Amino acid sequence: MASFQQLFPTFLQRCADLRNVLMVVAYLLVIVGIIMMATPRPSVRAWSRYWVRLIVVLSLLVNLPQWGDQIQNIVADTVTNPASQPGPDLPSLLENAGHPAAGPR
Repeated sequence: MASFQQLFPTFLQRCADLRNVLMVVAYLLVIVGIIMMATPRPSVRAWSRYWVRLIVVLSLLVNLPQWGDQIQNIVADTVTNPASQPGPDLPSLLENAGHPAAGPR
């Protein structure tokens, strides 16, 4: 059976190219948004709210790939090594709760 890499040899490169194109489109939309915001002469309060939203959106755009990679690594580690992850000790939890499934005290 063919692997994913054999079926789609340029998939990762095309994803990187698409990301670059989408970042340019996002920045162009930011510029257009600033121009549209400036046309009706908004107040200082409206400008401050706009800039805060703009900074939040841009920081999300910049940090999203790193966060996605971190989540992917966490999920991969959890799936490949579930025993190494700390978890609750079920019998001791049941015993502390006084549950009848825990057995006699």
